[in-house]
Amino acid sequence: MSCKPAALLAPAAAWIAILLFATGCATGSGGAGVIDSLHVFTVPVALDLDGTPGPDAFGLTLYASAGDAARGIPATTGRIEIQMHDGALPAGGSVGVEPLRVWTFNTADLKKLGVRTSLGAGYRFTLRWNETPPRQGRITVVARYVSVRGTAIQSVPTIIAVPAAGGG
Repeated sequence: MSCKPAALLAPAAAWIAILLFATGCATGSGGAGVIDSLHVFTVPVALDLDGTPGPDAFGLTLYASAGDAARGIPATTGRIEIQMHDGALPAGGSVGVEPLRVWTFNTADLKKLGVRTSLGAGYRFTLRWNETPPRQGRITVVARYVSVRGTAIQSVPTIIAVPAAGGG
């Protein structure tokens, strides 16, 4: 009996790809080169950027994709919004819920934040919440792509822990 390594690796690679892209992504209806899904990758805990005890920001990498593209594609029109909600929201629960803070990026802003990785074109954000700190021990982050026509594609909500100052 002969075992072909390539035959064994294909199913494993497919499962890895499913697991990698199933978290933090959502899909809409798209066409050739039209953004139809967003994929959010974050670290699971908020960041302390100012040196004062306690977190004051979070970071994420965002990839937009289209049904006809195997990798992330750039957002050449429209805008990207990053919403921060206080507390943990269930999947799909951020629709209609007022965010604590929203950051909006047009295509000129996005060019400055662009990265190229093995996953394709993406955007790396480090966002400080400044005067709007969360009041709970978790935040929910949602990315939205709003086309020039006003249609919106939203990522799956991603929860990030916000530890109290002093680690406790």
